[in-house]
This record gives sequence, structure tokens and C-alpha cells, in this order.
Amino acid sequence: MLNVGVLGLGKMGKLHLMNCKFIEDVKVIAVADASEKNLKWAKSRGINGLYHDYKELIEKENIDAVIITLPHFLHVKSSILAAEKGIGVFMEKPLANTVAEGELIINAIKKYGIKFMIGCNCRFIDSIEQLKGMYDNGMLGDVEIATLENIGNGPFSPFLEPAPVPDWYFDPKEAGGGAFLDLGYHMIDLFQYFFQDVALEYVQLGNRYNLPYEDNATAILKSNKTSTRGIVNLGWYSRSVFPKFDFRVMLHGTADFASTDDFMPNVYLNAVKEGLGNVWRNATQRKIKPLAYTYYYYSYFKELDHFFECAKNDKKPRISPEEALKTLTIIENGYNYKIKGETI
Repeated sequence: MLNVGVLGLGKMGKLHLMNCKFIEDVKVIAVADASEKNLKWAKSRGINGLYHDYKELIEKENIDAVIITLPHFLHVKSSILAAEKGIGVFMEKPLANTVAEGELIINAIKKYGIKFMIGCNCRFIDSIEQLKGMYDNGMLGDVEIATLENIGNGPFSPFLEPAPVPDWYFDPKEAGGGAFLDLGYHMIDLFQYFFQDVALEYVQLGNRYNLPYEDNATAILKSNKTSTRGIVNLGWYSRSVFPKFDFRVMLHGTADFASTDDFMPNVYLNAVKEGLGNVWRNATQRKIKPLAYTYYYYSYFKELDHFFECAKNDKKPRISPEEALKTLTIIENGYNYKIKGETI
């Protein structure tokens, strides 16, 4: 049994905590959050280890791993503290706010030999896995151009429950950036997942809503391994209401082309299918598939299940620390070039 602590009980912390209940040989025994309301929420779900300070949790609890869903500016301190205690770390993206901070985390991971994975759930979306299978099997030929799009409403509307956006999210120093960091981390990671050895050729940052950072961005990437170019479009400016998502990856190859849209099921039929499937699995004492009826949100369970499977069996997670740092490096390069007004 792996004993787990959850650091931060915002929307993602709560989602991961609930998903842990369905992962075999994993038990959340403690949580940390500054909000008394969130701690009461955790207690109502059977969690007895309740802390206002994540540092106290790490120091006092006998845990094997932590799930870090703290504000971005706390990623470096919390992950290194866990590493020093020999505690495995699953941490929501981004790795850190800066490459310098990210390097400190990577060094700690290597020094203390802990299991570590950044949460990039898009790698675990069924349509992404199917598209990756087509590409890996050579069905598309050489992919010359990849188009990656992720456009929604960002922090401006409820995700799992109505809640105000925390102040740190709108502080560039504490958040680290806007849509280019938030959504770009996912899409740059996906380009790297498909094509490897990624470099940034161009970035344009936009500010429709006069935020202290960008709320939309377009970037051009290139794989030095395959010469594939990636066109990445990101935005927080479009109303997105479940079950609709303005998210897709399109691959244009010499033999064929394909898109994640090709693999998207009818969301309502899928909900019925997976819902009935879970009823059957539960009745026959089989492993259920949490959130599978939502299609997209099932990826959050799959990534967490994968991390703990790697922790239990000493396997390498699908997303390496080096890949996490490379993604952050691409994003920081984009920010630096725009600040300096230079051409990449």
C-alpha cells in the first residue's frame, strides 16, 4: 500500500484525491491546504491527516508519495522538500515558473532517486493515444506539419465547481505566465511526445482582455529529429462548455493525414456506454474506469494510475523529468524573446 499526501486542494487537488480512491494499493492519508473549508471537505471524505502547511505534512506524515497541486511558485520548494525525504512526487504542470527553478527540481530528483512525473494529462487522452499509434506504425508516412490547438475559457469559468480565481493566478511572478504557459505546456509537451528534440522558431503573444500577461498565443515549433513543424494555437478567449472542447491535434503526412477529431466518440453515447460498463464492472467486482463517461476527464485518472503503477513496480513514467524541463525551456525562450523584442 502506498500512503499518499495531497498538497493543495483546489480543483485539481480534489480531482486527484477522488481518483486515488479507485487506484489499487493507493491511499490518501493526509492533505494540506490553507483553506479551512477545503480541509473540512477532505475530512468529510475520510481523510484524517489535515494540515494548513504542506511543509508540516511532509515532515510529520509517513508517506510514500505526494500529489502536488499547489500554486506554481511553490512547486520548487515543495517538490525539493519531498525529494529530500525520499518521497515520490506527482506534480501538476508546469514543472516550475522558470528554467532555473526547474533545474533545481531535476537535480533534486536525480540526487535522491525519487519517482517523479509531471501531470500532462493530454498524453493520456484516448484520441491522442490512438493518433500516436497511427503515427508510430507509419500509417501517415513522414509528418511534415502538425497543428495543435487548445482554446477555451481559461480560468474565467468553473471547471469542477464554482469558485473564484485565486489572486496568485493573476500575478505574473507567482503564476509564471498566462495562456502560453498554461495551455502551451500541454501542447508543446504533445509535440515533443510525437516528434522529440523540439525547438521554438516563432511565437506571438496576444492580450485580448488586458490581463497582466498573455491570454492567447501562436507558436511555431520544429523537431530537429524529424524536421516536422508544429503550428500551435492557444487561447483563453472562447467559451468552452462541457462536453465540447476546442482541442485537437492534426498530423499532415506524406501518406495520409489524421486528427484527434477522427477518434472522438459521440459524448452522450459514450457516457451511456461507460456508465453501464462501470455498473457491470462494479457488479462483477472488476476494476471500474472512473470518469470514463466524460471521455476527456478520464485522462486525469489514467495519468495518476500510470504514475502509481510506475512507483509500485519501479518503472520509468511516460513523461520524464528531462522532457518536463525541455517543455519549460521552450516556453521560457518564447517569453524571453518577446520581452527583448527579438526575432527567434
